[in-house]
Amino acid sequence: MKSRAWLRPVLVVLTIVVWMGIGGAGGQTFGVLSSVQENENSVFLPSSAESTKAAAAHADFVPSDAVPGLFVVDGAGPEQSAAVQSFIDAAVAAPLEGDEQGRTVGDILASDPQVVPAQDGQATLIVFDVDAKLFGETAGEATLGGLLAQSVRATWADQGVDADGYLTGAVGLVADLVEAFSGIDGILLLVALLVVLVILLIVYRSPVLPFLVLITSMIALSAAIVLVYAMAKADVITLNGQSQGIMFILVVGATTDYALLLVARYREELLHRRSPYDAMREAWRRSIAPISASAGTVVAGLLVLLLSDLKSNASLGPAGAIGIAAAFLASLTLLPALLLIGGKHARGVFWPARPRFLGDDDDDATTVQAIEARSGVWGRVSRAVDARPRRVWIGATVLLVAMAAGLTQLEADGLGDRDVFLTKTESIEGFRVLEDHFAAGATAPVRIIAAQQDADAVVTAVKGVPGVEDAFLLTP
Repeated sequence: MKSRAWLRPVLVVLTIVVWMGIGGAGGQTFGVLSSVQENENSVFLPSSAESTKAAAAHADFVPSDAVPGLFVVDGAGPEQSAAVQSFIDAAVAAPLEGDEQGRTVGDILASDPQVVPAQDGQATLIVFDVDAKLFGETAGEATLGGLLAQSVRATWADQGVDADGYLTGAVGLVADLVEAFSGIDGILLLVALLVVLVILLIVYRSPVLPFLVLITSMIALSAAIVLVYAMAKADVITLNGQSQGIMFILVVGATTDYALLLVARYREELLHRRSPYDAMREAWRRSIAPISASAGTVVAGLLVLLLSDLKSNASLGPAGAIGIAAAFLASLTLLPALLLIGGKHARGVFWPARPRFLGDDDDDATTVQAIEARSGVWGRVSRAVDARPRRVWIGATVLLVAMAAGLTQLEADGLGDRDVFLTKTESIEGFRVLEDHFAAGATAPVRIIAAQQDADAVVTAVKGVPGVEDAFLLTP
């Protein structure tokens, strides 16, 4: 057995090297993961929804598939038509900064810009219809639609027209959403890691051990990112921004959860075994069953989401399952290797409260009294709960009810596109100007698909709906 003692540290180092290589690959992939996302409305809607079917049927009526970019000029009347036309000409010729093909705004428009003056003469609407096939095309770290929004807004700022102009509509709204959510995955991940770090510092009271767990979490996430990116790029799975963000948190949380169990077992075994390798082997053996059961249950639950009619839920299933699988593997391979990197001095990762080997002949080491004496603050908490269980559960229930009181004010009917921003944005201000000077629904009409024999009756019924200004037929 001793002749193979050299193999243990070699396996430890080899395991760490392999995982570090995976982590390096994942780090490079992190920056391009968003390029394989699909965040169109159709991705978040069930195929059976009326709006999804109507959108598909609408293509038969309007062959030109375009994304509307609405540029509204507040305070621009007929006397400023020349300045408005000058702006349009400059905007169409403006280059898309960052596009390697050197295209201009006009190159990705589905049609020439249209000018719609307001009936009150106090505003002008310019419609930039962007080719839908080009709108989401990636150009570097951005999309052509985003580059168009930047170019149009920059052109207006350079024109110096004595009026306020706002790019709104789908093009402006998406551009503002992208800006608002830029870097959100990194921020979300950082906050999650900080929360986990605080929890681990409180639990372990060690400056070393929490960082080993966090390193394991990050490398597990890197492994998940590599696999999810490859599968999404090959169109095996669908990835959206929501699924990506949830996957990040799942991996960090699951890795931490599994690590807590393994480390607790390992610390316990170090009290009874002189060799850290022997202690880890026994801890691993005792931990594999509960960790496997936990991971398997979560993976199975996530894969059930594939049956969901809501595509955003179905997208989360495989991405989340891959993340949990990566957390499971890293927790049972990389984390043990990191804990054993010190060899015979591996107890040092628990500093300053390193578990001491109690000795082979310590008959009192496993008595209830001895275990309670070593249990520390959590042992005192458990004894307090055991001594007064009724007070504890009543107090905990009252506290939870008090903390849940805010649910009475929860409005679970969702948010409109204009309610997702906490600060003023150009697209939202543009919608406000449109509402002030143009008829409701003029820029975003409601489309109803009906059988031809019922068309006249449907139009008559729609005109009678309060708030509808006009309705007309459009046949394919």
